[in-house]
Amino acid sequence: MRKHEAFAAGGASGEVFRKWCWLIVLVAGMMGMMGAAGDAPVVAETVTVDTKPDAIIALAGVNDCHTQGMTIVAGHLFVSCVDRKKKRGMVYRFDLPSDFPAAGEALSVPVSADVTSGSRYHPSGLDHDGECVWVAAANYRSFLAQSRVICLDPESLAEESSFMVEDHLGALAVMGDQLVGLNWDAKAFYRFDKKGAFLGKDPSPTGLAYQNCQGLSATSILCSGSIKQQGVWSAAVDLLVFDPSSTSHWRAARRTLISVPSMNLGREAFAVSGNAWLFLPEDFPGARIYAFTGIQSSN
Repeated sequence: MRKHEAFAAGGASGEVFRKWCWLIVLVAGMMGMMGAAGDAPVVAETVTVDTKPDAIIALAGVNDCHTQGMTIVAGHLFVSCVDRKKKRGMVYRFDLPSDFPAAGEALSVPVSADVTSGSRYHPSGLDHDGECVWVAAANYRSFLAQSRVICLDPESLAEESSFMVEDHLGALAVMGDQLVGLNWDAKAFYRFDKKGAFLGKDPSPTGLAYQNCQGLSATSILCSGSIKQQGVWSAAVDLLVFDPSSTSHWRAARRTLISVPSMNLGREAFAVSGNAWLFLPEDFPGARIYAFTGIQSSN
């Protein structure tokens, strides 16, 4: 039993404990409301993109897998997903045609790697640095969870290295020489070197539950999640900038909102390929990539 549980269970002491908890919640809420009026906006700039996808690409050859993330390396599309029935975490590699995504042709016959590690079978979103496809295999829960961060060789899908993290990591991004790991609902942003040395942990600059991220530079990443406004779901893609000289370390420089009728576009995987933004909101079988071109990624 934890200390606060023992205190809360102790009769009169428990009543005092509960009153203090209510007081703390009340004061915190009042401080939040007082500060909200004068605080700078969470996102510096918001851009809404009103366009249809330029291409929709079907992915075939995978059954019963809940989509998590994707990334593109050297003519290959990598997708992570979890088989919840078999409790296996998977990474699939699809070969891409030279004119991807413009052709819109279906992709099939993927090569696969099982990244399950004991009871850790929930794969994270994906990113790469050219030499590794990075994925984390985590316990399928938000509390008392561990993750094994894995470097997969892009050609063989063999595991090259790994390290452990004492939290559930649901998204990864390569930021120069660092790896950025976001925990469940992206409430915390971890930073590691590529051998697993811990470099820092910061709160989210936005509070949005990002699903997939991609590194842009040594100081910036793009992260995608979902936001609902006036009953309509949109993919919210945030340009997040790391500033080690600031107190909070992270700031949201720009948010881009994209929506497709009757679909939660930002529900799961996101990647950038050249001048195209790719979204993979659906599970297997039936997963499709929605490609949008000509959207600004960097500052």
